[in-house]
Amino acid sequence: MHFDALTLAAVADELNETLRGGRVQQVVLPDAHSIALEVYANRQRVYLLLSAHPQASRVHQVEQKPRRGVEKETPLLLLLRKYVRGSRLDSVETPIPFERVLFLRFDHPQHGPTTLVAEPMGRLSNLMLLDAGERILDALRRTHPKEAALRPVRPKLLYAPPPPQDKLPPLLDDAAVQELAQALSVDERLWRVLVQRVAGVSPTLAREVAWRAAGAADAPAADADPAQVRAVLAELWSLPETHAWTPGLLLDDEEGVVGFAAYEAHFSDEFLPVASISQAVAQFYGVAQRDAAGSTDPYAGMRNGVAALLDRAEERVRRQLAALAADEPEPGEPERLRTQAEWLLALSSQIQPGQ
Repeated sequence: MHFDALTLAAVADELNETLRGGRVQQVVLPDAHSIALEVYANRQRVYLLLSAHPQASRVHQVEQKPRRGVEKETPLLLLLRKYVRGSRLDSVETPIPFERVLFLRFDHPQHGPTTLVAEPMGRLSNLMLLDAGERILDALRRTHPKEAALRPVRPKLLYAPPPPQDKLPPLLDDAAVQELAQALSVDERLWRVLVQRVAGVSPTLAREVAWRAAGAADAPAADADPAQVRAVLAELWSLPETHAWTPGLLLDDEEGVVGFAAYEAHFSDEFLPVASISQAVAQFYGVAQRDAAGSTDPYAGMRNGVAALLDRAEERVRRQLAALAADEPEPGEPERLRTQAEWLLALSSQIQPGQ
């Protein structure tokens, strides 16, 4: 499933409504890829999960209190406890149009403003804490300039947004429509062309655009009317302005829950509306069990950590046993050595040095 830029915009809308102005009471690491915040807002505790899991990156509220799943206190966790715990959440922003970047801006009574950046971008996902000048305090995943020359991520460096995509914006002007029309004149599915050529369009969103514009999720690109594609993209990308979200789950007759969307999706077998986009995302990942942070078991992260320690201990014992087995003498070798020793002892008086 695809946690895309439009889904992130819906989450930002929701968090501004439910969490803005709240105070952070606790920060934990549910697993090695995630951060969870307990925020007291609107006279209730709300739990927020931010995951940079390569196959399950996302941001959403969760119903159950996240539990610590990482025993070691990482440098990032210590900084979050210092600068974010006890702070007030001032705003939730999506600063880059059509991109999967979320800013959570906090203000601490002693340490001042900081920004927690979430970039749920699949295998490129990251979570970063910035100071008031938007310098990186630390990140879940650091990268060296030699590893990522265009965008290194290390403490004390200024935060740099992801490089711009060489794609058309989803809100197309006349010139962009002409360019899109040329791109559609290929022997390819419409949804694939949209993913390749239009920014902020995931496979899920592209299939919905294809269904609305051309009547089928797998419609050929050449059969699509560029003006109709433009209108559908404009309709869907107007949701961050209108706030007319209709979140729900995508259901398959055979596989059950197969996805989620912040708008009514028509290309799946069934669309089940839910109360919020967080509920949709949480239910999908709770069913999929893709990572400990998405599990309905609040102690899944800790259980997984213990299981990993047991696996490592078992592997270590297995290697030790293999090494001992390699040192074990061949069958009959002990008896032969004992016989030789007995003869040496019996004839010791007759043996000369160096013989």
